[in-house]
Amino acid sequence: MKQLIKHRTLTFILSTYILIASVYSVVVPIFEVSDELWHYPMVHFIANNSFQLPVQNPGNVGPWRQEGSQAPLYYLASALLTAGIDTSD
Repeated sequence: MKQLIKHRTLTFILSTYILIASVYSVVVPIFEVSDELWHYPMVHFIANNSFQLPVQNPGNVGPWRQEGSQAPLYYLASALLTAGIDTSD
């Protein structure tokens, strides 16, 4: 009985997540979120600079803007996953 309840709960959670994620991906156009444009330049900078974080300079915010001052784990992981991809075009 407990196994059935766990299975139903997990199925409900996953189904709800997939539904919400699907609706979000259809309703919100790509690059519509205010800071989504700046996440990739941050990842790109880290991947192309030996996984070094950018030095913050208030006079020159860089193409990543406020993303350069956020916690770097997401950006380091993304840079590691995308470092081998040719982005020259």
